[in-house]
Formats: sequence, structure tokens, C-alpha cells
Amino acid sequence: MAEGIILLSHGSKSALANQELLTLRRKLEEDLELRVKEANLQFSDPDFWQAVEEMTKENIEIITIIPLFVFAGKHVKVDLPKLLSEARNKYPRLTIKATSHLADGDNLLKDLIKAKLNNFS
Repeated sequence: MAEGIILLSHGSKSALANQELLTLRRKLEEDLELRVKEANLQFSDPDFWQAVEEMTKENIEIITIIPLFVFAGKHVKVDLPKLLSEARNKYPRLTIKATSHLADGDNLLKDLIKAKLNNFS
């Protein structure tokens, strides 16, 4: 089964922020050798639904959503579960799953901060 990833960002009116997301997507796609799409909840395209639709057109059957949110705020606790439920209903043949947010339960964020500090000095 073909697999793909959607990097789900908050979205921004900033062209620089949108370019950073696009750059991250391109680098991950090269490294992972998987189809990777970027998506935004608001302010900029592509949005979540556009990214899912593009995946279906490319015959992706398993989509993993990676929410690029640090903490478990409203977008993580309310908006994302709602989108997942709606997407599963709209595309019942797809497997759509999501990872946890960036600071959830492991040392990823702590290790990232430590690495930033080590590279800063």
C-alpha cells in the first residue's frame, strides 16, 4: 500500500513561514522516500483538505498526519480530531492516522532545545 505524510501546520500569512514549511516538506520527502505534503489549518494554502485530495489523486492509501504543534492546545485537542473524523468518513478506503504533537510525552522537544543551546554557544 502506498503511504504518504501530511505535515499539518497552523498556517501563516508570512511568506517566509510558508517557505520554511515547504522546505521542510521537500527535505523530508527526499530523506524518507515517501510522498510528503504540507497543509495549513488557516491563513494559507494548501489546506488540510487540499493535501488529502492530492494524496488520493496520487493513489496514496495510508496517510499519516504529523501535527507541527508544540503543545496540546485547541488545534491539537479539538480541530485535529474533528478533521480526522471527517476525513475518515469522507474517504473510508483510506487509512488516516496522526502522530502526537511535538511536546507529547517524550524527550523530543527537550532534546531539540538542548541541541539549539549547544549550537548557539
